[in-house]
Amino acid sequence: MAGDEKSAAYSDVKSHLQNLLDAKEKQLQQAGTLGQRVLAQQMELEERIRQLQEDIGDESGGESGVSSDAMEKLKDLADTLDQWERENTALSSGFGKSSASSPSTEESTGESPKAPARPATASRRAKNAAHRADDVEFAFEISTTLRDEIHRLQSLLGERDEAIQDLKEEKEDLETSVEGLRSALKQQEQNADKSKEDNWNLEVSSQELRTELATSLANSAKLEGDVKRLTKSLATTRDAHETAQSELAKTQTSLDELRQKHETDITLAREQFAAESEGGLSEEVNRLQTLLGERDSIIQQMQEERYGLDGSVTALRTALQQMQERSEGDNWNLEESSQHSKSQTMFSRSSGFTILDGMFNNVGRDLIVRSVEYWTEGSTSCVLPPSMQLPQPGAIEVIGFDAGYGINVEPDQPVIDGHKEA
Repeated sequence: MAGDEKSAAYSDVKSHLQNLLDAKEKQLQQAGTLGQRVLAQQMELEERIRQLQEDIGDESGGESGVSSDAMEKLKDLADTLDQWERENTALSSGFGKSSASSPSTEESTGESPKAPARPATASRRAKNAAHRADDVEFAFEISTTLRDEIHRLQSLLGERDEAIQDLKEEKEDLETSVEGLRSALKQQEQNADKSKEDNWNLEVSSQELRTELATSLANSAKLEGDVKRLTKSLATTRDAHETAQSELAKTQTSLDELRQKHETDITLAREQFAAESEGGLSEEVNRLQTLLGERDSIIQQMQEERYGLDGSVTALRTALQQMQERSEGDNWNLEESSQHSKSQTMFSRSSGFTILDGMFNNVGRDLIVRSVEYWTEGSTSCVLPPSMQLPQPGAIEVIGFDAGYGINVEPDQPVIDGHKEA
């Protein structure tokens, strides 16, 4: 809006200066016209004065005096001078200067010279001499008037030249001012264009920033939703993990109770076996085998349940790992709910137990024991699949002795019925 007001102000000033230039140009044209007219009048006046002087000079040599033709020319010249005066006054009025009107020639020429009263008896020569004196005086007055008019016209020409010079100087000043105003207006237009371009660039930048802000807000809202969802999923997973740990603890407790019960049954069976006679030995052996079968079934069931819990824990652990990767660095260290302990035991002697089920690894001397029947004194063999043989009966490394009796022994310690020797 400020730029439009400045442009309007400059337009008004420019129009005003243009009007002044047009007026000065018109005044210059009028001054030129006045100068040309005054020069023409001067030349014509000089020519007519020269002719009148010639006519008056020729007639003064005679006796008849000034002729009527000369008088008519003088009257015409006086009328012409009056007309020129009016025209010059009208032309010079445009400069604000009024030229002084010349004395009227009609006063000097309007009345014919009166001849002095002479006696009727005067001679014609006296009359002619008197007329010649009046004519000379009249011609002198005319020449004086013409000289004054010439001086006045020359003064008007000087004033006209001064006015023309002043107008030229004013025109140059106005042209200089107009040129400066044009330069200022051009600079203002350039500044306005630059301001418009800057405003447009700022508007584009503002729009881009608004778009980026909206995108950032949308991404922030999306991330907040993801965080809430992951937090909820993590809480659910933690609850499931705690439930699995509780179930695992219960299973471990049941397994320990069954193991304790089995050890108690073995002890009782050993006492009964030593006390009973030789005839009831087979019956007791059958009973013990039945108990062992039941015990193996229960242990197998407990192992299956334990393996199922291990699978659940593994799945939970995988889910927690995925949750940790998606939550960008929130590490949740979940403790392992169950760790199947497998002891590596070196036996210096192979006597004291019989292995019913196992798997032999060809690399090294590793024997993975699955179940043990009972201890047989003096026995030095292990029951294995036909394709597997022990390399050295006196040196067996047992790995993962988690089934059967579930015993754990130190290296170089013999095992008797699942118990270390005291």
